[in-house]
Amino acid sequence: MKTFLATTVLAVSLAMPAWAQYNCLPRERMLEGLAEGFNQTRRIVGTTHKGMLMEIYASEEGTWTAVISNPQGDSCIAAYGGGFESVFEELPEKGDDL
Repeated sequence: MKTFLATTVLAVSLAMPAWAQYNCLPRERMLEGLAEGFNQTRRIVGTTHKGMLMEIYASEEGTWTAVISNPQGDSCIAAYGGGFESVFEELPEKGDDL
């Protein structure tokens, strides 16, 4: 059992960035925790250049969590905070200042 646990920890640590090694859970448990503990639902989703899934979960109260998941099903908290708002802005016309 100890060998299996050590192998699993090593595999996860190699698959995820160093900053994420202590903020990770299996994806299903991560999403349950965000939903049940913080009333957060997925608001934004995309993929990174390395094939990871990047998602932002947020609540109606404005709390948010950025989660990065690898293809093996491990999810890690990249950042979290408050004051989340959905904003949809039109692109400026060419030549207009941003």
